[in-house]
Amino acid sequence: MLSKDLNMTDKDFKKNLKLNNGSFSSTINHRNDKFIETYNNIYNDKVNYFKSTNGLKTTKNNNNKNINIINKMTNYNNNINRNPNNNKKNKIQMTGLKKYLTYFQSNTSLVDKKYHNKKQSISVFGKLNQNLLKDSTIIEKPKVNKKVMKINSCTLAGYTAPGIQKINQDNFFIKKDFLNVTEQFFIGICDGHGMQGHLISEYVSKNLPNHLNDTTDESIKNAYLSIQNSLQNESNKIDSSLSGTTCTSIIVSLNSVICANVGDSRAILAKYENGAYNVTNLSRDHKPTETDEMKRILSCGGRIKQFYDKKTKEYIGPERIWLKNSEIPGLAMSRSIGDSIAHSVGVIPEPEIMRFDFTGNEKFIIIASDGIWEYIDSDECIKIIKEYYENNMDAVGGLNDLVKEAFKRWKIEEDNIDDITAIVLFFE
Repeated sequence: MLSKDLNMTDKDFKKNLKLNNGSFSSTINHRNDKFIETYNNIYNDKVNYFKSTNGLKTTKNNNNKNINIINKMTNYNNNINRNPNNNKKNKIQMTGLKKYLTYFQSNTSLVDKKYHNKKQSISVFGKLNQNLLKDSTIIEKPKVNKKVMKINSCTLAGYTAPGIQKINQDNFFIKKDFLNVTEQFFIGICDGHGMQGHLISEYVSKNLPNHLNDTTDESIKNAYLSIQNSLQNESNKIDSSLSGTTCTSIIVSLNSVICANVGDSRAILAKYENGAYNVTNLSRDHKPTETDEMKRILSCGGRIKQFYDKKTKEYIGPERIWLKNSEIPGLAMSRSIGDSIAHSVGVIPEPEIMRFDFTGNEKFIIIASDGIWEYIDSDECIKIIKEYYENNMDAVGGLNDLVKEAFKRWKIEEDNIDDITAIVLFFE
């Protein structure tokens, strides 16, 4: 049975391999389609293990055997790259390559339990990750295309007091066929704060797309840092010492989404799995109470505490960031663009980047400022929008309902109402 082939012992595995001058032949060739199907299922289940452990770790005694197998796998991969047009030979090479990989995947837990030793371990599989998983398209996880059917946005200015509407400091951008790639979208929300917040969020939303040259992590990171630098060069026009903006952006292609986030705006993905809608967080809110964020801020000489109301003699509101010996800036987020004073005590403009490949269960994405998230959590947001997704993909109706609900809750909870902005993408 095929399942036995995939889980055979090391001895049986070697016995069943027939290696002849770097070529591979096996009885599995005549049922290659079924093998690939089973291989893909195992790959999907196991790939996260390799990423989280940085590869299979074994002791020195087991190292030579594994390196030998990896070298053979690498040779297969190189042969295929050297002979891209030799379909018959490539089919044989691919089968050998996949079977070796499957051997590692199906025996990972057994080998790890038997040989794992933190002090003596060698990351044998790290070489495989670099040579094959990262660069080779031969053994990549199958990609699923999800076409964007609708994109709609809605923004509403807040109120500084009942009946007194303020300047809307939220800005957003939507770029279709971004970087000249068909059906690739670059979408972002910038939520400004401080006296110049509306100018900074407008500046970032207009200029960030022009700073991005490709979709690599390095390019995305550099685009955000470049915007920070260019904003400082505009200091004679825009004072960003005590003003700034969040920036949550997503790059949506046919088979994946990349999220880059600075601040506490948020992006979420709705999937329909096992008869229910589930939330996948595409971003993380950058709050000073997050362990890694707090560590950075404190190490840079910042303080983290709530605002102290001298009249009531009470600490109120969220945890904020302050200079060591001064009651400024009082920023409630640990990353931002602008905010040069806060940046002196560990607040950074560097985005946190997350990547997600589509699996086929994706239904819609919501990206919004904290005017939504302050009183509506991610799960409830999905529940509101899904009704409209299922009703002829009524994105406009869904956004209107979501923004109205957020506005209503702000009125109940506070005198001031924050700006509220949301964008929805519906997939086919």
